Amino acid sequence: EAGEAEEAERAFTGAIEARPLEPDGPRMLAEERLRANHAAEAALLWRRVTRVRPLEPEGRLGEAKAWIAAGRPADARAPLDEILGGTWEPHFAPVREEAARLRGTLR
Repeated sequence: EAGEAEEAERAFTGAIEARPLEPDGPRMLAEERLRANHAAEAALLWRRVTRVRPLEPEGRLGEAKAWIAAGRPADARAPLDEILGGTWEPHFAPVREEAARLRGTLR
């Protein structure tokens, strides 16, 4: 199982290097890092997704969830507030709803 995780991480890292302007590599690696209990690393990868796709809120939501998983809810506030304060395409309404729910759980 550890070997499979390492192999997956190499594949995701390769995807990031091959296509640095595409969000799929950082997104997949962020999900893998979160599964491996490396939430802070996942948050930084989600931030990279946001840099690549600034007009889409999913990277911000992923970052916030990762900070919460890392036990750093204060760091989750900024990306959640960006989602809640932003103007997004209508199909991103579920992302906004989830951000509002998560923001309500933070002290």
